[in-house]
Amino acid sequence: MANLTNIRPAQVFPPGYFIKDQLEQRQWNQNELAEVLGITPRHLSQVMNGEAPLNYDLAIQLGQVFDTSPQLWSNLYLSYAMWSEEAEEEASATEVKAGIYERMPIRDMVKKGWLKEPKSLKDLEQQVAKFWGKDDANLSFIDTEYSPCLNRSTASKSNQYNTSYALTWYRKASLCAEKREVPAYNKKKLESLYDNLYSYTAKTASIKVYLEKLNECGVKFLVLPHLEKTYLDGAAFKQGNNPVVVYTARYKRIDSFWFTLAHEIAHVLLHLDKQRAIILDDLHEGEATEMEKEANELAGEKLRHAEIAARFHDSGQVHPKRIEACAQVYGVHPSIVAGKLAHDGLAGYRVVQRYSEDVLVHIPVKYLN
Repeated sequence: MANLTNIRPAQVFPPGYFIKDQLEQRQWNQNELAEVLGITPRHLSQVMNGEAPLNYDLAIQLGQVFDTSPQLWSNLYLSYAMWSEEAEEEASATEVKAGIYERMPIRDMVKKGWLKEPKSLKDLEQQVAKFWGKDDANLSFIDTEYSPCLNRSTASKSNQYNTSYALTWYRKASLCAEKREVPAYNKKKLESLYDNLYSYTAKTASIKVYLEKLNECGVKFLVLPHLEKTYLDGAAFKQGNNPVVVYTARYKRIDSFWFTLAHEIAHVLLHLDKQRAIILDDLHEGEATEMEKEANELAGEKLRHAEIAARFHDSGQVHPKRIEACAQVYGVHPSIVAGKLAHDGLAGYRVVQRYSEDVLVHIPVKYLN
């Protein structure tokens, strides 16, 4: 059986609703009643709308005018006042919750295990404050502390893209990166490793080797799934003096992994030393900025894209034997060749799919989040 004490009416009307009924029965207007009560029409209007208190003296007068008990009018006012206060609190709570959901994809974060299912608004606010390392859940700081540092790789693809969601993802990435220990950053060592990146792509077993060497250069690497409405492939930023490179596995193909990695390392070498920035990349849509064009060009160079394209300049038939022969000549994985040809419109989806396998199978678990 339902607990009737917990049942709350959907709406309670102010005293004026009942006063109007009494006035209609007597064919009076509000001005006449105000005159009888000895108050101004404005004051009466405020009482009737619940904007001014209906005190006991006025309740006595209304009881005398309408031949009712004063308690009737006092109870009507108190019921409305209590309901109105609760409704105001609920509206305020809804507004707070809506503000949080506008800034953070709470459902997706719960689904990914980044947050626990909130038991109440207070619980949600506590979890949000803890996530950001703040004293409360006021998220206005995102506009001043985070947004000015953001470098978005492409123009927003639509109103679906949510900058705050992307920065929420970045916050999670930075928290994950804090747990990783690497030596001091060595730029020359990274440049040397980067120059030979293509040779590590030939065999999937070399993915693990390359990531270990990347860590030895003082670069933190991690895999973190993107959040809804962020469309992220990867990111590059600094944590202290150590660069951080993040792969979202948005597209889990081997060629996508290597290009994203090459692209983010390009940002580390070309851009992170010049500015303290958060670089979030969507590598598949929009018009690239100059900074992104530079990273794309360098990544393509390290993956031998120009040589691959030149080998297929005759526009002859693209088939597996040609792709595999090209891959062998340039010492890269066949998926690198297929991916480049697909990007240039020389190969279709079936060709890419032939060399498509889940790259996460080859990335050690310690990098996954």
